[in-house]
Formats: sequence, C-alpha cells, structure tokens
Amino acid sequence: MEFVRRFKKHVLAGYRSPLFPLIGLFLFIQLTFEQSGGTNEKSRAAAVFSFLERGSFRLDPDYDRFTVDWARTPDGAYTSNKAPGPAILAIPIVAPMDAILVHRTESPQERYLLREKASLPFMKISSIILQVIPWALLALVALSLMQDKKFSLRSQTIFLLAFLFGTTSSVFLNTFFGHSLSSVFLLFLFLSLIWGHFYWAGFFFGWALLCDFGVGFLVPGMLFVLWHYKNSLNDYWKFIAGGIFPGIIWSWYHQFYYGSPFVISSKYQNPYFIDLSDKKDALWGVINFFPKWESVGALLYGPQRGLIITQPWVLAVLVALIFLIFQKHFEKFRILAFGFCLAFLGIFWMNASFGGWHGGSAPGPRYLAPSLVLFSLWIPFLLGKMTPLIQKAFIALLIWACIFQAFVMSTDILLGEGPVLPSILNHFSHVNLKSSALLRITVFSVASLWTFTKVQKKLRAKKLA
Repeated sequence: MEFVRRFKKHVLAGYRSPLFPLIGLFLFIQLTFEQSGGTNEKSRAAAVFSFLERGSFRLDPDYDRFTVDWARTPDGAYTSNKAPGPAILAIPIVAPMDAILVHRTESPQERYLLREKASLPFMKISSIILQVIPWALLALVALSLMQDKKFSLRSQTIFLLAFLFGTTSSVFLNTFFGHSLSSVFLLFLFLSLIWGHFYWAGFFFGWALLCDFGVGFLVPGMLFVLWHYKNSLNDYWKFIAGGIFPGIIWSWYHQFYYGSPFVISSKYQNPYFIDLSDKKDALWGVINFFPKWESVGALLYGPQRGLIITQPWVLAVLVALIFLIFQKHFEKFRILAFGFCLAFLGIFWMNASFGGWHGGSAPGPRYLAPSLVLFSLWIPFLLGKMTPLIQKAFIALLIWACIFQAFVMSTDILLGEGPVLPSILNHFSHVNLKSSALLRITVFSVASLWTFTKVQKKLRAKKLA
C-alpha cells in the first residue's frame, strides 16, 4: 500500500536524524517507569478478559467485580463504561498471553483470579504495542517530514520535546486509559490528510472515536481541516468510505449493548459518576449543553487541571493560531488554523460542560488529552514567525511542561482530584513514597543529561561535516 510504503520510508529517514537519541530517551522512560491506571485501566482489562472467557463484552458474572468503572445496560447486564476501541484492539495482543496463563485451569473462578493478578502487566504490554511504539514511529516520520521542509534542527528539537514529553498524553502512553490511543489515531489521521490518503483519514478518525467518545466533538473543526486538504468532492466520499468499518463496529457495539448506535455507555454508567442525572437537558445524563464558567476557568488556569499549570505552551500556540486566523498574508494557513481552533473548541466545550470535568484522579485535563499533542504540529511553523524574545519565552513554557510531566511520571499519574502541584510535592515528602519518587526523577535526570550531551555531539559533528 502507498500509505505504508511512504510511512516506512520516512521512519527510516527519521532514524538517521541526529535527534534520534531524544526518541530513545522517550522509549527508555516509557518502558521503565511503572504506573497503574487504577479502575479505569481495569475496566478495559475486564472487557478483554470477559470476551476471552465467553465471547462477550458483558462483565457479569464475575468481571463486574474488576472495577467500579462499569455501565449497566437496559437489560441489567454490566459492561465497561469506556469507549470500546482500546479493548477491541487489545484482544489479539492479550489472547496468546492469556492462553498461556490459564491453560491449566479447570474453572472460570481460577481463571478470574489469575487474570486479576495479570491485568496490569497485560495492559502494560498492550499500551506499549498500541501506543508507545506507534508514538515513537510517528516522531520519526515527523522528523523526516521536517527535514524535507528544511526546518532547522532547533525547530525540530523543540517540536520533539513537545511531542514526546510535553503533554498529558505523554504520561498516559504506557497506561491503558484510551486517551493516548485516540491521540495516536488522530496523528495518523493528520498524516493521512497531509499525504492525500482520504480513505485512511476516515479509517483513523473512526478508530479515534472508538477509543475516546470526546473525539466526536472535534467533528465541526475536522470538516474545515478536511476542506483545506481536499482536492475534489470525491475526497469526501473516500473519507466516509474509510470510516465505514469502524462505523460498523461502533453501531454493532452500541446497538447490541445499549439499544441504539446513538447511545453511549456514559448514559448507563455507575450512578456514582452521573452527577447531572437530575438535569433533563443533560446529554446522556453527564454533559450540559453549555459549559460552566467555573469549569472553563479551572481548565485554563486552575490549580487542579489548568493548562497554564500543566502545559502552558499549548495556550501559547492557541493564542498564536487565533492571531494567525486574522492575518490575511497567511492565507494558506488561515483555514487550517481556523479548523484546528474550532476542533479544539469543540472538545474543550465538551470538557467544560461535563459534570465530571476534572476527570477524577489525573495529572492534567484528561478529557482534552487526545487533542493536546496536535498543538506540537504547529511549532516548527510558528517558531519562524516569533521574535527572539517571544521564542525564548515559548521555550521556557515548554521546558516547564516537560519538567512537570517528568515529576508526574516520578510520582503517580493518579494524583487525585485536588491541586496537582501539592500532590506531586507530597510524594517527595511522604516517608513511604519519597525514596521511589527521588529514585525515578534521578534516573530520568541522568538519562536526559546523557541524551542531550549525545545529541549535542551529533549536532556538532554534523556541522563540521
């Protein structure tokens, strides 16, 4: 296939970049730090194990005890309250390991106990295969494309820092939450649009939606982005055709378990999490039609999930894009920037209108996570338009975000629902936690220092050559 051929070509070209050690650092961190996604991750594990046991995503009997993140269907059955895509994709990965694990068992209860203990490593392996490795490959492709466009190594370096280490998605990559998997598909979607493969763009968008319900709120902006890249009306039909297969999966799953392809599990999830059920106009009982200003402020600058605390460079890019929309001499990029901002507004609107806007225990704006890494794609272009002073300020914001994510990975991605910075500091002061946190941040710091030293040597050698 043409898409696969081009992808492989750019992966090999990116591998030869002097910045490749940064991707090696990313892989080292993702493969070594241990995190648990708690009941969220176990909800998907329960769906996978239930399917392997009975050929059904119904969790009962037995597997509804895996997690409190369940939904009860109209006929009284239990299912995961998560988007089904990650569990569906994990099945072929987990199945051979599960077969080895339970091959000597004689009863469902024995298998249940073994699977409960194995759920974390099995989901970790699924995360690495479905999220971490594709993320690294996409970084290589991005490096190759930037080399083709003659972007400076400085711009490429700043992009890589944001892409690999600068967002909430970065810390979810080796945990099976689903948000980062949705980000992977959105990145493949934009790559498909850039290359003019509209069938694959529709296919990847369908899977992004299957992995995270919030992606549906990107659709209005996506239409503008699609319009920017299309060459003819036929490209729209290719996009729709690409979405047919994931659309069939979506329709079957939601029709079979919830009675309609237009009803998602959120409507029937554990009543403990449905805090808008008393409002008749709330979508599926969890989303208002209009956001609360308190939630808007909390997502932008609040100490609990604020972008300005966790990844302020994203807001800087957003402001730059809004400015770009009103600049007539950037005609080529205005429609694309408008579509991108509209897409982000859609998912931000959803998050701020959601009763559980904070996302429970998380180190940042969890429901915005699928879209945040997309802001890094604008960095190489925008850097060239910045004055030296603004560029330095932007780099400082990005470095802060990378340091913040490093401290999160040194402590716990499930930081609770309170302010994130005090939660991180608690891990470095609590007698039972500080040794582990200090060890992790030390290892990450040494590895980062070694990597950047190696990159500097490669860059100097390239200049001399």
